[in-house]
Amino acid sequence: MKLRIAWIGKTRNPQLAKLCTDYISRIEHFLPLEIAEIKEPKGLVEAESRKLMAALDPAERVVVLDPKGTAWNS
Repeated sequence: MKLRIAWIGKTRNPQLAKLCTDYISRIEHFLPLEIAEIKEPKGLVEAESRKLMAALDPAERVVVLDPKGTAWNS
């Protein structure tokens, strides 16, 4: 299994970038990991959505993390 994480834009906050690097190194001990930082488009959310969807493979399982989303339980 391979984990691919995609997000829009660069991580500008240095503390957050350091946390990302730390978690990436931890995850890579357990499974292959690919990070896709998609260039932030100028314009609407629709353009952002199209760029993100273009980076995905239709055969992949996609999980979207949204702070306004619904939490899952086990």
